[in-house]
Amino acid sequence: MRKKTLLFGGAVVMLGAMILVSCNKSAEIKSTPIANSTTDKVIKRTISLQELAGADASEQLSYALDPQLAVSEAVNSGSCPPIITYDNPEGVYPRTVTTDYGFSCTYAAAGITRSGKVIRTYYGDMTDTTSLSYYVETYDNYYVKNAKLGWDSVRVEGSLRMRHESKNKDPQTAYRETFNNRKFTEINGDYVIANGVTRLVKREDDGFYPQVRVQGRFKLTGVTTADAFSGGVSYQYTDSIDDNDPIIYKHCEYTVAGTRYINFSNQPAWKIVYGTLVNECDDQAELTINGVTTTVTLPIDTW
Repeated sequence: MRKKTLLFGGAVVMLGAMILVSCNKSAEIKSTPIANSTTDKVIKRTISLQELAGADASEQLSYALDPQLAVSEAVNSGSCPPIITYDNPEGVYPRTVTTDYGFSCTYAAAGITRSGKVIRTYYGDMTDTTSLSYYVETYDNYYVKNAKLGWDSVRVEGSLRMRHESKNKDPQTAYRETFNNRKFTEINGDYVIANGVTRLVKREDDGFYPQVRVQGRFKLTGVTTADAFSGGVSYQYTDSIDDNDPIIYKHCEYTVAGTRYINFSNQPAWKIVYGTLVNECDDQAELTINGVTTTVTLPIDTW
């Protein structure tokens, strides 16, 4: 019999866009081979917006598995706690949990301000790995601002589905996140609308998942397609991770290994190789555009 993995939340120390949009720890281009600097700036800002999306999704996953965590973190950081309500008692499904951040709720230590509501409907026990071990997350006038990433209030719309997946062997630490028209809109009207799937597997059964911390070891795969509008430019892109060379985090703030491809409708494709040695922690990667490879430094700099 498979054991149930102990799941509990914690303050998420970002691994960039760990859960959302195919792991968006992207590259700061120090010497770029892209000729169109305006397009380059737009692309980089769009990818940074994905990082904001991923940071919030990662933290909300922790809150989803331990709803009171959002309150305890707020109290510990001297911030206003959100109000959490339930339509059914624990263990009765479907069960909808609403986290209401009100008009403005700031977690000063993290530099994050939220407002509006995050609504999750659970269809089964998330500590199991059955066909019903998933929740669907939607939003009601929900905005998130991340001062550390330099983002003003961004509106979140659409939905995501998070499932605790069964593995052939323990530990049962695999999750699949599916995005359905998940839209992030800046106050100036720029936006990203993403659809796709990301699968995350925690490689170590140390009892801290989904507490996404840099001392853990994680493997990511997935493909995301998106429509984007930024700086007056509309374009599409596909962001994918090589299944044969997945993104790996191992006790490092940055991606340590793996290959990622980004295909744009308005400029040449990017290939990012984070490395091949999982035991080597550094902030370097190789970016190839039009056959020209440049050593770049992580993470992306959008300003």
